[in-house]
Amino acid sequence: MNPITLTSAFVLDIFIGDPTWLPHPVRWMGRGIAGLENLLRRGIRAGQCEKAAGIALSLMVVLGTFGGTLLLIALGERLHPFVALSLILYFSFSCLATKSLGDAARAVQAAVVRATVETVSDTHSFLRRKALKWRERFQEIPAMLFRDAVEDDYSAVCALVPTREELFWVYPRGAHPLTVDQVKHLSTVRKSLTVALEDGEVISFANLFNFNARCAFVGNLVIAAACRGRGFGRQLLAHMVETAFSQYGLAEVHISVFSDNVPALLLYAKHGFQPYAVEAMRDYRDRNVALIHLKLE
Repeated sequence: MNPITLTSAFVLDIFIGDPTWLPHPVRWMGRGIAGLENLLRRGIRAGQCEKAAGIALSLMVVLGTFGGTLLLIALGERLHPFVALSLILYFSFSCLATKSLGDAARAVQAAVVRATVETVSDTHSFLRRKALKWRERFQEIPAMLFRDAVEDDYSAVCALVPTREELFWVYPRGAHPLTVDQVKHLSTVRKSLTVALEDGEVISFANLFNFNARCAFVGNLVIAAACRGRGFGRQLLAHMVETAFSQYGLAEVHISVFSDNVPALLLYAKHGFQPYAVEAMRDYRDRNVALIHLKLE
């Protein structure tokens, strides 16, 4: 086959493809394989000589296809060179299947895109519903004013954890007393540093950290001692959970709490957080303590 014939076959395949009304050699081969297989199976018993029969079938299909093609082209040559050329073009473009494969690939791509868009839409709706559910759960509590923490807030954040015990519960890796420089460092490695205000004063602090594609942790959640017991902890927790679900599109929110921090444990459990792991640690007095990891899905 010369380059002109091959190019012509390629152009024909691009424009014509494999229409269902046009006889196709592959369909002939399929019928031939089915007929030969039935014939060979009738001639042997199950489990006997099946490998030899399979080899014979393969050889007959390959040699028959090759020989039949050559025979048809030779007969066409006897009738007229144009008939032979037409047969060569027909066999060539029907074997290329460029248009059909391209159409099939585009159909698969369109289906994948549709499924991806539907999945993203469903996921967004699901996460939005989760965020709204959390918001509705805390509507009975007087609204707090939340905003992003700025550097001028850092000294007030430090004042929220005056004792070593409170600092250990809130920020185990922190050094007592908590300093502005330590909070500055947190601002470089964590996200959504948030403060809540009452009468213009910072009364709570929290952030998100340890992100992956699915989840993040709520960290450093603390309420001023004078403001505890008024529902502010629940409202701050709800705000951070909604931020994780709505702003970052996460599927889970995690939080960690020490076993002796009973008020926090009860708060998280009451609002749907489930424990999934326990980590042994040493506290600031070098005592054994348990850090409980919980998650909300």
